[in-house]
Amino acid sequence: QDGDLGLGTVTVEQSRVRVDHRVVGSTPKTRAGRRTVSIDPTTVTLLAQLRNAQEATADLLGRWGTDLVAASAPGQPLAPPWLLDQWKRAARAAGVPVITLHQGRHTALTQALQNQVPLHVVAGRAGHAQASTTVNLYAHYLPLADRQAADLVGAHFDAQVRQAAALFGSRLVARQARAARGLDGRRANPLSLWEKWCRLRDSNTRPSLYECDAL
Repeated sequence: QDGDLGLGTVTVEQSRVRVDHRVVGSTPKTRAGRRTVSIDPTTVTLLAQLRNAQEATADLLGRWGTDLVAASAPGQPLAPPWLLDQWKRAARAAGVPVITLHQGRHTALTQALQNQVPLHVVAGRAGHAQASTTVNLYAHYLPLADRQAADLVGAHFDAQVRQAAALFGSRLVARQARAARGLDGRRANPLSLWEKWCRLRDSNTRPSLYECDAL
């Protein structure tokens, strides 16, 4: 009942843990752990197919013993160790590294950070009350994100240079770029240069010789 396939969301409100050789129901450790997260379309499709199969089996048996997603063919809850065993079997069959379910969680969060998902969004999906917790756990993956950010900003800057070159001529743009990057030996104010540049670009007119000298 914690999944809404129409909305494509899953609500985390309960967990199952093994205590003294018995599997008991539990709840997330913190308030932030109780959360609703979105799931991708492929996962929605697979969950819908599983639900259809379970409903068909329930019709044949005349009953279904659980409302949990992970259930045996007769509709009984699965013990966490058995589920982990099936997870590892599936990994071996797929030819991918065999990891634990908790390591699978780390993999998902790491992939999110490496694909530039905002830190606060990753923290929310992880159930962390503070984004600082996410940073402490995954800080070693952030340098790559920092490099990607630098590349994106640089690519945007270069695109603006090319756009301005088409409007104002390459000589002016080259001089602006050199000044903005501090390559002409003069103390430059990048923000001031950028504002002048944007005004000229938005006016869609060629700058005067005086404007060229000012830039």
